[in-house]
Amino acid sequence: MMMRPKIFILFVFYILSNLQFLLHGSDFYFRNISVEDGLSQNMVYSIFQDKTGFIWFGTMDGLNRYDGIQYRIFKNERENPKSISSNRIFSILQDEENKIWIGTANGIDIYDPINERFTKFDTKTTEGNEIKGVVRDLKSDQEGNIWMAVQDQGIFCYNQGELKEYALKDVHVREILFDKENNIWVATYGYGLLKIDPASHKTTRYLLEKTKINSPENNINSILLHHSKYILVGTEKKGLQKFDIEKELFIPCLEVGDDGKELFVRCIMKSDNNELWVGTETGLYIIDLLTERHQNLKHSYNDPYSLSDNAIHSLYQDREGGIWVGTFFGGVCYFNKAFSQFEKYYPIAGENSISGKSISEFCKDDRNTIWIGTEDAGLNWFNPVTKTFGQCKIPAKNIHSLLYDDQKLWVGTFSEGIYTLELNSGRIKSYANSLSGNTIIDNNVYSIYKDSTGKIWIGTLTGLQYYNKSSDDFTRVQEGVIRKQVNYILEDKKGILWFATIGEGIYSYNRFSDEWAHYPTIANRDDETSRDIICLLEDTKGRLWIGTEGAGIGIYDTDTKSLITFATTETGLPNDVTYCPKLNLLTTDWEPTFNITQLLTHQREG
Repeated sequence: MMMRPKIFILFVFYILSNLQFLLHGSDFYFRNISVEDGLSQNMVYSIFQDKTGFIWFGTMDGLNRYDGIQYRIFKNERENPKSISSNRIFSILQDEENKIWIGTANGIDIYDPINERFTKFDTKTTEGNEIKGVVRDLKSDQEGNIWMAVQDQGIFCYNQGELKEYALKDVHVREILFDKENNIWVATYGYGLLKIDPASHKTTRYLLEKTKINSPENNINSILLHHSKYILVGTEKKGLQKFDIEKELFIPCLEVGDDGKELFVRCIMKSDNNELWVGTETGLYIIDLLTERHQNLKHSYNDPYSLSDNAIHSLYQDREGGIWVGTFFGGVCYFNKAFSQFEKYYPIAGENSISGKSISEFCKDDRNTIWIGTEDAGLNWFNPVTKTFGQCKIPAKNIHSLLYDDQKLWVGTFSEGIYTLELNSGRIKSYANSLSGNTIIDNNVYSIYKDSTGKIWIGTLTGLQYYNKSSDDFTRVQEGVIRKQVNYILEDKKGILWFATIGEGIYSYNRFSDEWAHYPTIANRDDETSRDIICLLEDTKGRLWIGTEGAGIGIYDTDTKSLITFATTETGLPNDVTYCPKLNLLTTDWEPTFNITQLLTHQREG
């Protein structure tokens, strides 16, 4: 049975007169990626984008390479010495030769993307020491040196075959940072913040709690240089701190969370729009560095666009501006500013929200209330000023068509006929098919349309009728002729009515001459897709645009009564199914703007 097209997310947006695309939304919407989508494991400890654009994810069960569509997963193979040595990945870096360095729980592997092989990094220092255990961080400096933070071993530097060690015996190192003076700063567990002079190897220690060495109060997970004078410090017990390099002191920034408890910070990242993203055990904190205001984003069980998990372990912004958030249990969350250019409304249990996900129809009444028909949760209304939703008591759950007319809302349903709602009194009336000839011909109502004379037309699954206001009943039209679903009704500027059907093409009615015409197929094709017409649109030049379910889009000249052109996937359309074409509201002399050279050329000639 043919159903109305479904829109799974409701987008409400405002078009600006100065052609700036859309108002920037204030909300953050995430796309979540997990094992169900192909990720090898949901604990994501590291994220990196290589020079070719691949996004790499280091998990606790394999290395993942993502091309935007598919994942390639690298795991240790016991019988393959050219496979990665460990499945537990903590850090990722690409060197000047485009090789990918992977910090694992078992040292470092180097991946060659040309021959697709892993090589174990086994270079030793002059003292004979080699890198073992967990490699927490990998960084490269301006000279091309590669620096490694190795848990419980210390800091190592590699350049041109030589490995140097900055021994920090039994110190749990977490992350490396370079300042403008080329000093090396190290985040540690228990020993606070360390500064290493690379020339003299002198190490200076800065404690958050000077009397509690080797305690959680001095645990630091992440460090980030800020304006060359400060180091932002993410701690386990004292939230986000700012370390003044010159004065050698810690300044609190965000010590407690919005819940009043101490903030456990795991990672810090500065975005390209002057925001500080702080990953914590209680969600994501986003701080505006200009106003110093922040908001706390958390996982919501009923919100598919929220963070998938509150424990944030990694943050990364790619070259396109997208931000990737690695979590402990929820895989990866991806955010792009373009997501927030649309204000989304969707069902959220326990909150004031739209009741359904499958949106079929909209209409607006005289009070600017927007009525929304859903196919899974009945009739909703939306107040665009207060941005609140409500549900109407119409019993039907599956709504296919809406019409507002003089303080009355007409509601066409699937299998339950028509309901009318008087907005002033709240009175609801039902119209259904019966043996009487003055009822609707079918209880599946797909289109309701009021023409310029005030007549209300009803398109159903098996025919067409109009409403008689004086007798409060219906007259069936072309009964026995129009026998298929009337999916769309349109009156053109000349007063001609057009009826799009699923299975019988298009019918037109000239009320001035009382003549009917039938256009059974579109695009000179005689298959079912050319007879399945979903929607119609009249442009500013009086041409009729025809959207089909599988045969593309046609443009019909009502003056010459001929098909001007037809566009399909073969000529450049992304899809041959067209639910609802819309006019370009930002121009007065509108022309088609498909990315189809043949169509554009033809329209210019016309």
